[in-house]
Amino acid sequence: MKPTQKPVALHHLVDELLISLLPQTIRRKSFIVNDVKQEMLLSTDENILATVLSNLLDTTISHTQNNCIRVSAKFFGNITLIHVKDNDNRHDGAITNCMYQVEQLAEKLGGCITISNNKVNGTTVAFSIFNNQRVA
Repeated sequence: MKPTQKPVALHHLVDELLISLLPQTIRRKSFIVNDVKQEMLLSTDENILATVLSNLLDTTISHTQNNCIRVSAKFFGNITLIHVKDNDNRHDGAITNCMYQVEQLAEKLGGCITISNNKVNGTTVAFSIFNNQRVA
């Protein structure tokens, strides 16, 4: 039986990650916007979630320059979908090649990572995870 997990405030967690990644973001002349709603809670392992999100953000920052990166999240039933999106359409699969280890961590949470890239909308990394907790 799994121990009961304390709900994770997703907006706050993203804020903490953005602060830790700020030096790298500034070096890449980019910025990150936290569009996650304040009331979003996830019932999951906070440490693994933080590691997955940190890796997604770090990889996105590393493969873009002079760009706005947006983090957002939505609930779809018992699934939480977290997006890390940038407008840079020049990645040509570079982000995809860096996601193998992050995908393994996502799977530990019962989640998965998908990546879409097109010339108009840029790159979106989507992290979906099963969630029993919804709103505060």
